[in-house]
Amino acid sequence: MSVIALLLAISAGRASTPSMVHITLGDRFLDDRSPIFYRVGFGLKGGEESEFGDFSVEVHEGLGGHRRFSVDCRQYTSPHPLTYSRAFCFAEIDKLSDPSSFFYSIFKGKTVVKGPFSFSSDLLTSLSPRIVTFGDHDLSTPGLSLITALKNAKVTGKYLRTEEKPSYDLIVHLGDIAYDIQDQNGEKGDLYFEAMEEVFTQTPVIITAGNHDMYDRGRMMNARLSMPGCRAIDDNNLTGFKVQNTFWLALNLDYFIRLQPDERVQTLKKIERMLEDSKLRGDSHRLFLSHRPLFCGDFEFFRPTSCLSFTVKLQDVIQLLQKYDVRFLIAGHIHYYQRLKGASLFEPEAQRNSGASFVVGTAGNGYFFGKTERTFNPNVVKTLDESVAYMEVTVGESLQFRLKGVDGEELDLVEFLARSSSVGIFVLRVIGFIWLFSLVYLWLAVKNWNENKLYAGVELEIGRRFPMAV
Repeated sequence: MSVIALLLAISAGRASTPSMVHITLGDRFLDDRSPIFYRVGFGLKGGEESEFGDFSVEVHEGLGGHRRFSVDCRQYTSPHPLTYSRAFCFAEIDKLSDPSSFFYSIFKGKTVVKGPFSFSSDLLTSLSPRIVTFGDHDLSTPGLSLITALKNAKVTGKYLRTEEKPSYDLIVHLGDIAYDIQDQNGEKGDLYFEAMEEVFTQTPVIITAGNHDMYDRGRMMNARLSMPGCRAIDDNNLTGFKVQNTFWLALNLDYFIRLQPDERVQTLKKIERMLEDSKLRGDSHRLFLSHRPLFCGDFEFFRPTSCLSFTVKLQDVIQLLQKYDVRFLIAGHIHYYQRLKGASLFEPEAQRNSGASFVVGTAGNGYFFGKTERTFNPNVVKTLDESVAYMEVTVGESLQFRLKGVDGEELDLVEFLARSSSVGIFVLRVIGFIWLFSLVYLWLAVKNWNENKLYAGVELEIGRRFPMAV
């Protein structure tokens, strides 16, 4: 009996070992008054939520010392017939003295059970942070090549003990992980997050679920996430964050179209509040992120009727994006790379030319769709098929969208200037012209006044010497 008890104890200990560790953005990236910089998340196999109260996350900031953060866990159990059950835990990391570089570890009681992990990101400190985005990613051969490329994307610097950091500052995942997350009784999704742990622990990640992640209305995926401004599982279907002068809005469209009418109205109101806040802040750029594209750029593989039907259902979202001048869309779903002239098929020509839509569906999924000749969207500028690649967005006064292959080859590059910059320059030029005109006008007025005074004096003197007879 003692041997059996020992084996059960060992099994229970293994079941409660943290796995699938990742770090996400905190609420500070949505509201700069928030003290929460990041959230550390991890999963625990087996057990009940009440058993996980002894976990914590310790952050070591070098000369800044170390602090321990409490962990909140929530239990997720899949509906029948699956028997998947996990606890997903989160620690809110706040008031960091250096938000760009630190170590963190997961403790159970006084013992380190996972880590330390080296975190490096210049998202808050760089003038031009770089954001990597991809979707439709699994652990197939091309998928593994992307993971290798992300692990090898390092730059030398004065960061921590390794003197290296990732060359990117944030990862945006566009969904469709593992194909499908519920396969193997939910273990397939866990295996994916475990494989990505080395990447997801070094750099913060934002994830918006895709159609292959919609098991149990997306809860099996969203239970393991805690995005900026989100507290409940379903909240992770809509989030936003700000990087420098750019606001990013992410929405799970597969979740949105399944909402009841009153829920859709509430969600649209929340989207509008977020976009209105961005407008009031004076953000130079606004981007929309989703797994599915908002427009019809699909190829022969897709039926145009179904694509148009889906787009019609999203007209409320499209109208809000147009109202608040969202110039850029980034999506996945179509296993190709596409760049289009504008943010929507239905915008006027002038609007299309001032922005762009991207499909980054080439991140290393196990299969690619057919050839790309038969796109019926006239706004498509460029397509690439069967290319294992990811997009790197450099944020600054301008936005650079750079498609990079896993071998380092640059496959596409396009840059957009901030409208606010050009408007600001125009205003400054107008002010300068008015100022110059005012100086000239003042000089002429003074000159005219002096001349009038001189002529008046001469006329007065002539009048005295030569009085006119009446």
